[in-house]
Amino acid sequence: FDPDKAVGKAFEKIPENMRVAFLAALVWGIITHLYMLTNKFPNPDDTRHMFDLGVAIEGGRFGLALLSNKWFNWDVAILSAYSMPWLNGILSISFIGISAAIMVNVLKIQKKISCALIAFIMVAYPTVTGTLHYMFTAPAYFFALFLSVIAVYFGVKSRLCSSREEREVQGEQSRGNISNRSSNYFGRRKVFSIIICEIALVLCLGIYQAYFWVSIGLFILVLFFDSLTDHINGNATVKQIVLDGTSYVLMLVFALAAYGVCNKMILHFTHKDLVQYGGLNDIFSVFNVDIWYYMKLSYLNFFENAWNPVEEGAPFRKILFVIILISGIVQIFIIAKERLRRKSIAINLLLLVIVFILPLGAGSIYIASRQFVHTLMIFSTVLIFVFALTLSDRFIEWEKERYIFHYLYKITGVGVLLLAINYSVIANAVYLGSQITTSQALSLLNRLGMRIEMVDGFDINTVSVAFIGSPNSLKKPQTLSELYSLNNIVGVCFENVPGTDYEENVLLNSIANTNYQQMERYLGIKYIIASQEDKMSILESNEFKDMPIYPANGSIKMIHNVLVVKFSNE
Repeated sequence: FDPDKAVGKAFEKIPENMRVAFLAALVWGIITHLYMLTNKFPNPDDTRHMFDLGVAIEGGRFGLALLSNKWFNWDVAILSAYSMPWLNGILSISFIGISAAIMVNVLKIQKKISCALIAFIMVAYPTVTGTLHYMFTAPAYFFALFLSVIAVYFGVKSRLCSSREEREVQGEQSRGNISNRSSNYFGRRKVFSIIICEIALVLCLGIYQAYFWVSIGLFILVLFFDSLTDHINGNATVKQIVLDGTSYVLMLVFALAAYGVCNKMILHFTHKDLVQYGGLNDIFSVFNVDIWYYMKLSYLNFFENAWNPVEEGAPFRKILFVIILISGIVQIFIIAKERLRRKSIAINLLLLVIVFILPLGAGSIYIASRQFVHTLMIFSTVLIFVFALTLSDRFIEWEKERYIFHYLYKITGVGVLLLAINYSVIANAVYLGSQITTSQALSLLNRLGMRIEMVDGFDINTVSVAFIGSPNSLKKPQTLSELYSLNNIVGVCFENVPGTDYEENVLLNSIANTNYQQMERYLGIKYIIASQEDKMSILESNEFKDMPIYPANGSIKMIHNVLVVKFSNE
């Protein structure tokens, strides 16, 4: 047994399109996110959950509890519950790469450039940039992305077993060329594929629910392209398309139901309640809202998120998006026109309906989460570009209008490449902003700690500290105004309202609440926090009312044996 040869043979068995997609994602991901992977830019959640995977069972994410549990007395969890940029970052990019590889396989994309471009746009999309700011849980979230894609792979495999292969088996049986035992094998394989699909979908929902919408969108893409290919080859039937679509819908619905049951049982046995986050604790209220309004919102935002998830460079990306969209429409029109000549109107209309429901299916996160939808929840938008590249890739060699398809393929490819480059540049600009803001915050906290230690009578081991007001009300230092066009990527360290001149995210968890973990974890300063009763007594004292606002001289002083830091009058 030669290990080197065994590894080489195993690698060769992986289809080339999958290898290209994975390696492209790995290389482009490191190029795009190396800044983040080699630095530490903590937002409040990352500071609070530095040694765990975040809110788990209470957030309906029992999958996070499974991944963070130290099974069999291991020293670390399955996905290490430490916020380590390099290791967690590489794991995250690898999961995205594996997801891209499976996706190109499911969609039967063969051209290397198409596989690489799909990997590029997936790994550079702003959802990845935002998620990596939550480095403590980033690999778990992208593992959920992998689960969402592998679920589609097995779901599609189950349909192949039940349709095309089953018909072939029945034909061979009628001719006496195959036994009933072989026929049963295909039946067992179908059941196995469905089970794996459902388990993957439930676990995906149990880790991060937003990636379930990637599964929905990918099922729709598979249904469209498989049906379109059969249609062009003259093998498509309305019945088969409807059966395939119905089976995919049932798989998704059953997974949602199974997730709901599992979630209910786990909450019951752990004696916990769902948190009020994004309407998660009252998800069935979706039946009591203006569904047509949220459907329209899903359509509009699904397309807008493709070019405007961040303000910086949005006009340039909008132009590229319109060009890609026109290229796709022209290709669909040419294909439909050719089919209409053959009196395939019913199937053409059915395919157009499938395309029409893609934004509703993949974008229906706006229906499920009506309170807010942020950057981490819109990764399914990437499927717009996957659709465009798949359409160009699958029909570039079609004998009808071959030259037009070649030109449209190049236009689509260049557009997606420029978008991926733009998002990569933005990612690094965001990381620069996070570094500047983190440096400002830690500098302020360091100076604040030195001034506290210089106050006569202060002893960190015996004297409590009362921070009155929030440092967010301070006017200096200021978050750079040049960063305001980047701050709508959720999770970044300078995420704030442009009208508020002081950075909110980093300092908010440091002083404004009782955790103040930034000072403890990054500066090694741990204070005894004054009680609420002491704070109320201080607020009513004349000594406090006469104090100036920090950082003025006299803004830090002892009152009633408590060290007071005054950031505001409230």
